[in-house]
Amino acid sequence: MNSLLAKKIIAYGAGERGALFFDLCNSLYDVLPFSITAYCDKNHEKQKNGFMGFPVIPPDQLASTAYSEHHIVITPKVYREILSDLLDMGFKDNHIHILSQYIQHIIDKQYFDDTIPLDYGKNHVFIDAGCYNFVTSEQFMKWSSNQYARIVGFEPNAKQFSICLQAAQPYNNVKLYPYALWYENVELDFSINDELPSASKISETKSINNSIVKAVKLDDVLDEQEVTFIKMDIEGAELNALKGAENIIRNNRPILAICIYHKPSDIFEIPDYILSLNSDYQLYLRHYSFSQSETVLYAI
Repeated sequence: MNSLLAKKIIAYGAGERGALFFDLCNSLYDVLPFSITAYCDKNHEKQKNGFMGFPVIPPDQLASTAYSEHHIVITPKVYREILSDLLDMGFKDNHIHILSQYIQHIIDKQYFDDTIPLDYGKNHVFIDAGCYNFVTSEQFMKWSSNQYARIVGFEPNAKQFSICLQAAQPYNNVKLYPYALWYENVELDFSINDELPSASKISETKSINNSIVKAVKLDDVLDEQEVTFIKMDIEGAELNALKGAENIIRNNRPILAICIYHKPSDIFEIPDYILSLNSDYQLYLRHYSFSQSETVLYAI
C-alpha cells in the first residue's frame, strides 16, 4: 500500500473489515501516514450516524469531483462488483486498493496456523465458541479437508446466530447453540454492539439496553462426548468458559486456540489455568492483526 502514502482515502465498506482498516491506519500511522477522509457504504443508518468517527457517504457521491483525486480502499472480502462500479465512475486503477489482497494471508492463518504443529488428523470434533458468522467453522472444514466428525458452535447474539444457522445449512454434522459459554449454567446480561456485532459480549453491569442470554458449561452440553479442538473468541469470557470445560480439557486434552487479548490479565491467567489442567500442553502465541486485537494462544 505504499502508493497510499500521505494520500486522502475513502474506505469503501463501513463494517467489520472497515473497522479493521481503521485499526491498521492508526497502528501504522508513523510509518504509513494514511488520512481517511470518509467511509462509503449503502447503509442509510450509517450514512446518518457515521462510522468510527467519520462521515459515511453513499456510493453515488463518489462520482463527485470532490472525491476524484481520492484513493479508495475496498474493505469487504467480496469486492469485484465494487471494483467494477468504481472503474465505471472513472477512478484509475492505481487509485483503487483491495484490502483482502494485503491482509487475507494473515487472517486465514488464525486458529489454523501452519507455523504451529497442529494435529491435521481426520475426524476432529471442533468447538467454535463465538461462531459469529460461521466463517471460522468453514475455515476449519477447509483445514481438515472436510474430514471432520462434528462441529459444535455457540453464538449468543440472536442476529448472528441466525446468520450462522443459514450459513451452516449446506453442511453435515453441525450443531449450533444460541448460548454463551461460562463456568456455570446461568442467565447473564449480554451487551449487543450494533455497529460492531463481533464486539457484543457478556456484560458485568445490568442495563435495560442489554439482552438476557442463556450461558452454559461446555462440560454439561457435551456430556462426556469426545472433543479434539476448541476455538474461543468470546470477548473476554474465555477464562470463565474454559473453567466450564475443565473435564473436557483434563480428559480429552483437545487442541486449544484461545483469544487472550480482551483483558490485560488474560495473557497470564489463561495459560496458567490451561497448564493447571494439563501440564504437558505446549503453548504457542501468535498475533493476526496490525492492532492490539487478534492474539491467539495455542495449546497442543
